[in-house]
Amino acid sequence: MDISDLLVLKAVVEHNGVSRAAEALHRVPSNITARIKKLESELGINLFLRENNRLTVTSAGLRLLEYADKILQLQKSAIAELTETEPSGLLRLGSMESSAASRLPFILSQFHHQYSAVQLELMTMASMPLIDKVLEGELDLVMASDPPSDPRLNT
Repeated sequence: MDISDLLVLKAVVEHNGVSRAAEALHRVPSNITARIKKLESELGINLFLRENNRLTVTSAGLRLLEYADKILQLQKSAIAELTETEPSGLLRLGSMESSAASRLPFILSQFHHQYSAVQLELMTMASMPLIDKVLEGELDLVMASDPPSDPRLNT
Protein backbone atom coordinates (compact mmCIF):
# COMPACT_ATOMS: atom_id res chain seq x y z
CA MET A 1 0.00 0.00 0.00
CA ASP A 2 1.50 3.31 -1.09
CA ILE A 3 0.92 6.62 0.63
CA SER A 4 -0.19 8.00 -2.74
CA ASP A 5 -2.93 5.35 -2.79
CA LEU A 6 -4.13 6.61 0.57
CA LEU A 7 -4.20 10.16 -0.79
CA VAL A 8 -6.35 8.93 -3.67
CA LEU A 9 -8.73 7.14 -1.29
CA LYS A 10 -9.04 10.26 0.85
CA ALA A 11 -9.68 12.46 -2.20
CA VAL A 12 -12.38 10.15 -3.59
CA VAL A 13 -14.22 10.13 -0.27
CA GLU A 14 -13.82 13.86 0.39
CA HIS A 15 -14.78 14.90 -3.16
CA ASN A 16 -17.63 12.38 -3.46
CA GLY A 17 -16.39 10.70 -6.60
CA VAL A 18 -13.64 9.85 -9.01
CA SER A 19 -14.00 12.80 -11.39
CA ARG A 20 -13.80 15.48 -8.71
CA ALA A 21 -10.98 13.62 -6.93
CA ALA A 22 -9.07 13.42 -10.23
CA GLU A 23 -9.54 17.13 -10.75
CA ALA A 24 -8.39 17.94 -7.22
CA LEU A 25 -5.31 15.71 -7.58
CA HIS A 26 -4.57 16.87 -11.15
CA ARG A 27 -4.88 13.36 -12.53
CA VAL A 28 -7.09 11.63 -15.04
CA PRO A 29 -10.11 9.72 -13.72
CA SER A 30 -8.78 6.40 -15.06
CA ASN A 31 -5.70 6.80 -12.84
CA ILE A 32 -7.89 7.35 -9.79
CA THR A 33 -10.02 4.31 -10.63
CA ALA A 34 -6.91 2.16 -11.16
CA ARG A 35 -5.45 3.24 -7.82
CA ILE A 36 -8.65 2.41 -5.96
CA LYS A 37 -8.90 -0.99 -7.66
CA LYS A 38 -5.23 -1.68 -6.87
CA LEU A 39 -5.80 -0.83 -3.22
CA GLU A 40 -8.90 -3.02 -3.07
CA SER A 41 -7.02 -5.87 -4.72
CA GLU A 42 -4.10 -5.61 -2.29
CA LEU A 43 -6.44 -5.63 0.70
CA GLY A 44 -8.88 -8.16 -0.70
CA ILE A 45 -11.89 -6.00 0.24
CA ASN A 46 -14.23 -3.54 -1.44
CA LEU A 47 -13.65 0.00 -0.28
CA PHE A 48 -16.58 1.30 -2.34
CA LEU A 49 -19.95 0.00 -3.51
CA ARG A 50 -20.41 0.65 -7.22
CA GLU A 51 -23.99 1.41 -8.29
CA ASN A 52 -25.07 3.20 -11.49
CA ASN A 53 -21.67 4.90 -11.99
CA ARG A 54 -21.69 6.09 -8.36
CA LEU A 55 -19.33 5.14 -5.59
CA THR A 56 -20.44 4.79 -1.99
CA VAL A 57 -17.76 4.22 0.59
CA THR A 58 -18.11 0.97 2.55
CA SER A 59 -17.56 0.57 6.29
CA ALA A 60 -14.16 -1.00 5.46
CA GLY A 61 -13.38 2.07 3.34
CA LEU A 62 -14.26 4.35 6.23
CA ARG A 63 -12.06 2.34 8.61
CA LEU A 64 -9.17 2.55 6.15
CA LEU A 65 -9.81 6.28 5.76
CA GLU A 66 -9.30 6.72 9.51
CA TYR A 67 -5.92 4.99 9.24
CA ALA A 68 -5.10 6.95 6.09
CA ASP A 69 -5.72 10.22 7.93
CA LYS A 70 -3.39 9.14 10.75
CA ILE A 71 -0.69 7.91 8.35
CA LEU A 72 -0.83 11.06 6.24
CA GLN A 73 -0.63 13.23 9.35
CA LEU A 74 2.37 11.25 10.60
CA GLN A 75 4.04 11.64 7.21
CA LYS A 76 3.43 15.38 7.31
CA SER A 77 4.81 15.61 10.87
CA ALA A 78 7.89 13.56 10.00
CA ILE A 79 8.68 15.74 7.01
CA ALA A 80 8.17 18.92 9.04
CA GLU A 81 10.35 17.66 11.88
CA LEU A 82 13.16 16.37 9.69
CA THR A 83 13.33 19.45 7.52
CA GLU A 84 13.11 21.95 10.39
CA THR A 85 16.20 24.13 10.45
CA GLU A 86 15.82 25.28 14.04
CA PRO A 87 16.99 22.82 16.71
CA SER A 88 14.26 21.03 18.61
CA GLY A 89 13.83 17.99 20.81
CA LEU A 90 15.51 17.01 24.04
CA LEU A 91 19.05 18.03 25.05
CA ARG A 92 20.27 16.04 28.05
CA LEU A 93 22.90 18.06 29.86
CA GLY A 94 25.10 17.06 32.79
CA SER A 95 27.09 19.32 35.08
CA MET A 96 28.82 19.39 38.41
CA GLU A 97 26.64 21.12 41.01
CA SER A 98 29.05 24.02 41.44
CA SER A 99 29.01 24.79 37.69
CA ALA A 100 25.26 24.30 37.49
CA ALA A 101 24.73 26.85 40.25
CA SER A 102 27.27 29.44 39.18
CA ARG A 103 27.70 29.24 35.41
CA LEU A 104 24.64 27.63 33.86
CA PRO A 105 21.69 29.86 34.82
CA PHE A 106 22.59 32.68 32.42
CA ILE A 107 23.80 30.32 29.66
CA LEU A 108 20.68 28.14 29.84
CA SER A 109 18.40 31.17 29.98
CA GLN A 110 19.98 32.58 26.81
CA PHE A 111 19.91 29.17 25.11
CA HIS A 112 16.22 28.70 25.95
CA HIS A 113 15.42 32.18 24.67
CA GLN A 114 17.19 31.49 21.36
CA TYR A 115 16.04 27.85 20.93
CA SER A 116 12.67 27.61 22.63
CA ALA A 117 11.80 24.34 20.82
CA VAL A 118 14.63 22.54 22.64
CA GLN A 119 13.68 20.91 25.91
CA LEU A 120 16.57 20.89 28.39
CA GLU A 121 17.10 18.19 30.98
CA LEU A 122 19.85 18.79 33.57
CA MET A 123 21.55 16.18 35.73
CA THR A 124 24.10 17.11 38.38
CA MET A 125 26.81 14.88 39.84
CA ALA A 126 30.59 14.48 39.90
CA SER A 127 32.59 14.71 36.64
CA MET A 128 33.55 11.08 36.10
CA PRO A 129 30.04 9.63 36.52
CA LEU A 130 28.79 12.34 34.13
CA ILE A 131 31.40 11.34 31.55
CA ASP A 132 30.38 7.71 31.94
CA LYS A 133 26.77 8.73 31.25
CA VAL A 134 27.84 10.43 28.00
CA LEU A 135 29.71 7.30 26.93
CA GLU A 136 26.65 5.17 27.79
CA GLY A 137 24.39 7.48 25.74
CA GLU A 138 22.38 8.70 28.73
CA LEU A 139 23.56 12.31 28.39
CA ASP A 140 24.32 14.39 25.29
CA LEU A 141 26.66 16.96 26.79
CA VAL A 142 28.46 17.50 30.10
CA MET A 143 30.44 20.22 31.78
CA ALA A 144 33.21 18.37 33.58
CA SER A 145 36.57 19.12 35.10
CA ASP A 146 39.63 17.36 33.69
CA PRO A 147 37.85 15.14 31.13
CA PRO A 148 39.81 12.03 30.14
CA SER A 149 41.35 11.92 26.69
CA ASP A 150 39.03 9.37 25.12
CA PRO A 151 38.71 9.24 21.31
CA ARG A 152 34.94 8.90 21.69
CA LEU A 153 34.71 12.33 23.37
CA ASN A 154 34.98 15.83 21.94
CA THR A 155 36.36 18.29 24.48
